[in-house]
Amino acid sequence: MQTREAMGVTQAGTPVERLTLRRADQTGLSVLTYGATWVHWWLPDQDGCSANVLAAPATLAGVEADRHFMGATVGRYANRLAGGRFELGGQTYQVPPNEDDKALHGEVEGFHRQCWKGHYRGQW
Repeated sequence: MQTREAMGVTQAGTPVERLTLRRADQTGLSVLTYGATWVHWWLPDQDGCSANVLAAPATLAGVEADRHFMGATVGRYANRLAGGRFELGGQTYQVPPNEDDKALHGEVEGFHRQCWKGHYRGQW
């Protein structure tokens, strides 16, 4: 089963959808187009009962308010960069710090704050 539903608009006024994929065995996931944020991930337990195993906000307002990247797709890098600097190929790069003097998970306006376009491809 594939569903798409409106989840509201961001504080900046951009419409957001929730895309859900569910299989006959009730495993599946839901992702918001805001930040490509996982909001549900259903997996079965040893008895075959499916439950959401994510500790992430399930609403758009909750996702926008979250400062812990719960369920977020992070990028361009993960973890903390001390001083907002890193080296690649012998060259030092500086990115804006967003957590004290560190850069965490791809800058202030990282992947987790972008609005994505989602579409289904193939069969689930």
